[in-house]
Amino acid sequence: MIWTTKDGTEIPIKDLTNSHLLNVKRLLHRIPVKEQYLSALGEIYQVGCLVQGEMALDSIDSAANELDYNLEQFVEMRNAIDEEVERRKL
Repeated sequence: MIWTTKDGTEIPIKDLTNSHLLNVKRLLHRIPVKEQYLSALGEIYQVGCLVQGEMALDSIDSAANELDYNLEQFVEMRNAIDEEVERRKL
């Protein structure tokens, strides 16, 4: 997996320095993922209750699917970082 820094530099996880790797791990574990996911999903479905029409409902489904995809990507990255920390015994 590739970590992208805030300036857009892409670094394979295996090439991160130990300090950078540990900082990324701390960052990813500080984010309240479950709470943010449920809040965003709730907002999507609240809007879904207000809209009518097939295109509008398709848009709501698309937003929910994108949210699910982003959550999967986040969890995959966090797991990869955790595994690399374990591999290096940090």
